[in-house]
Amino acid sequence: QSRARQVLRRQLSTNAPAQTDKAAAALHFQRRQSERSLQNVSFIGRGDKQKRIFPLLLIPQTLSLPPISLNNTHERLIPQAQNRRLRASNGHKMPYAQNRMNAFFEIQEKRARLLPIEVVTLGYTLFTALLIFYFWPQMEAPWRLLMGRAMIVIALGGIWGLNYAAPCEATRILRNIFPLTILGYWYSDTYEFNRLFDNLDYIFAAADYDWFGSQPSLVFRQLLPGKGWSELFHFGYFSYFPMIVTTTLLPYFVKRDTFERYAFIIIASFFLYYVVFLFLPVAGPQYYFHAVGLDKIHAGIFPQLHDYFRYHTELHAVGCPEGLFQDLVELTQSSGERPTAAFPSSHVGISTLLMIILFKTHRKTAWAFLPVYLLLCCSTVYIEAHYLVDVFGGLISGVLFYVITNKIYTLINTHKIQSL
Repeated sequence: QSRARQVLRRQLSTNAPAQTDKAAAALHFQRRQSERSLQNVSFIGRGDKQKRIFPLLLIPQTLSLPPISLNNTHERLIPQAQNRRLRASNGHKMPYAQNRMNAFFEIQEKRARLLPIEVVTLGYTLFTALLIFYFWPQMEAPWRLLMGRAMIVIALGGIWGLNYAAPCEATRILRNIFPLTILGYWYSDTYEFNRLFDNLDYIFAAADYDWFGSQPSLVFRQLLPGKGWSELFHFGYFSYFPMIVTTTLLPYFVKRDTFERYAFIIIASFFLYYVVFLFLPVAGPQYYFHAVGLDKIHAGIFPQLHDYFRYHTELHAVGCPEGLFQDLVELTQSSGERPTAAFPSSHVGISTLLMIILFKTHRKTAWAFLPVYLLLCCSTVYIEAHYLVDVFGGLISGVLFYVITNKIYTLINTHKIQSL
């Protein structure tokens, strides 16, 4: 056995293994594979230290890549990803799902900086908190609104602390996803501010009547009655929510380096719409038509309601046939809908922005969502959630907000890099 080990060592020190010894050839092949897997990796330390750690692999001292930082134990000089490739080359293959799971919870370098999505969320929170103090005498239960903001800040801080204590991919994703989960709160919160101003629905209803000669939302449903059409358009309207989820998460799986950028664009665009809704009190046909009466609407009479919706938040049914998606839409509206946020249509604007992201991320998914997007735009008028002018406002603002938020993200990231 001692003689055999000496022969193997002598053969491994040469470039060509002995053709007659299969065991020596296999060991030589493994050595060559290991060297290839490590060619693009540089190490900290001098040659003697490397020889002590890798007695059979003499790593070159001058490699193109910068040195890799050592962890606290100073024991592992090879990155975990290279380790996995090395084990795979030696025949120890790990299942793909296990590889992904390990990478998902792999501990990374600690970073205390806020993410761009957290910066914009805290900025909107602070802005609306200042508005609460400004309108304090007119606000209803301002302390409750401030407490809601305090809870959001605490939650953001808690998730940031979790990521700082356990800096891995999973906790960083949580930091990007959490602001999107509280959009429902911010949407209904806009009503607390725009209820302080006189309602402007009479202007937008009159614009629809002057430009199109009728009320498109009423005519549209009369042209396409029946349960089939109703379910189709309610399906389009309800698809808004899975469309947001899909577009937010898809970049993580297909273009991971764009995940945080697109998550920021989506949340920042929502906040831009909410800033408009804070000061533009337009409730939409679903509220306004039933408040003034359909006979006046058909006659082209659009009275001003002043502060009517400050005290009336009842959502009236539009008379569509019952069905699965009609019930789902009614369920979502009953849980958070308020007489607010009609112009411009954030449904149309955000979905337009989502389609831009999908076409930049994964074209096949974008083409699959295109019919749903068109249905969604039409459904906002069909179910009387918006005036037709709201739809045009959403189309224009969606493209505009994408450009603005994309540039803001670039500016924030550039500032963060320069300040490192």
